[in-house]
Amino acid sequence: MSTLEEAIQHIRMGNREEGRQILEDLLESQEENEDIWLWLTSVVDTDEDREICLENVLALNPNNVVAQRGMEALHAGTFDAGDMLSDVLEEWDEESEPATFIDDFVVTDDDYEEELALPSSMKKSSTKAKGKKAGSGINMRLVIILAVVLIVVLGLGGIAIAAVVFGFGGGGSEAVPAENPPAGSIEAVSPPTEEPTATETATPEPTATATNTPLPHLELPTAKPTDPPTPIPTQVVSPTPSR
Repeated sequence: MSTLEEAIQHIRMGNREEGRQILEDLLESQEENEDIWLWLTSVVDTDEDREICLENVLALNPNNVVAQRGMEALHAGTFDAGDMLSDVLEEWDEESEPATFIDDFVVTDDDYEEELALPSSMKKSSTKAKGKKAGSGINMRLVIILAVVLIVVLGLGGIAIAAVVFGFGGGGSEAVPAENPPAGSIEAVSPPTEEPTATETATPEPTATATNTPLPHLELPTAKPTDPPTPIPTQVVSPTPSR
């Protein structure tokens, strides 16, 4: 949805019809916005429409100076749309001027006048009360300084007295040893012994070690002795005798 700033931007650039259309659309939801009626006064065409717009502005804010001047010019017959637009632009620029950080701390004469503007019945009582406060006022800073000085003096005095008392008392008398309490009256308390806490120790995991596996001893079969060859008897043929 368009805004009043967009309508003003169109009017500044000379796009009066676009600005007027946006203003009329805004009036449907913001009928009690005096700024919209005031800007619409500068873009309508007839004095009748201008008077309606100005009457609406003054109905919402009777102290609007620009609307008062415009209404007077309409009744006098000297209304000028350009002058009206210039007045509206000037007022809008003054209202929309961004505030700075220093403005929050600047006190103008108007602020003092607003603070001092009291009803006549309250002025006398207020003046009397201020007079009483001014006559019976106590300088708190002086009271604080005196209190600090008093505390310092008392502290230094206490330290000096303690030094004198303990200084003279220690030179003329011997230190009396404290009596030992009877042995049976106080039981010897031995300091509690701390029980050893079990600490977790990492259990070494067995590592696989290479073992030399003996190889089986292979024995070769022993050679059987061979029997000596049995001599075969040969038949001896004797020669045949000759006849």
